Amino acid sequence: MKEYKIIKSKTVVDNLDGIVSEIEELEPIIRLQAAIPDWETTTWTYDRYNIFLVAKEHGKPLLNFLYEELKEVILEYTEGKTCWLQSWLNYDTHKTVEQNLREHQHAWPVQGYISINPKETKTIFTKKYDYEVINEIGNIYIGPGYRFHKVVNTDAYQGTRITIGWDITYKDPRETPESYSGNYGSRFIQIN
Repeated sequence: MKEYKIIKSKTVVDNLDGIVSEIEELEPIIRLQAAIPDWETTTWTYDRYNIFLVAKEHGKPLLNFLYEELKEVILEYTEGKTCWLQSWLNYDTHKTVEQNLREHQHAWPVQGYISINPKETKTIFTKKYDYEVINEIGNIYIGPGYRFHKVVNTDAYQGTRITIGWDITYKDPRETPESYSGNYGSRFIQIN
């Protein structure tokens, strides 16, 4: 199994303010379209939408460029295999991030995230993996799935912490709907 990689996103680094603006515009749209009440997060309702599909639908060019960049990262990591991407928005404050991104794992072959404005946080991979990733603006993390991890604050900060989480499967979700919760048909994008 391949180990993890961290790649710097030129799209995020060169267009941070614009991408943050697009995400701030999309967050209430995602909540409305995915029927996410105020007391739920866009993180744990990941099975109701795909942020890149919502961005495309609402004409967000910078997020579309970021998707194209991510697609190249995925194709390189998966050695060009056909796969499907689900992605969602992690949109948290200093107060909520450690609860919303408490220890968990992604039950998918490949997992990753893009640090848009990760604030002062790090991702700790636990159990038998025992490594940490300092979250920096523009980092794209890609690695094997099924690894327990959590996000912790490393210092105080103001404002919203923004990352995009995502998973990859090699099985066509349209052919195995019983293994996928939620609106599986509209939350996956084929990558090939």
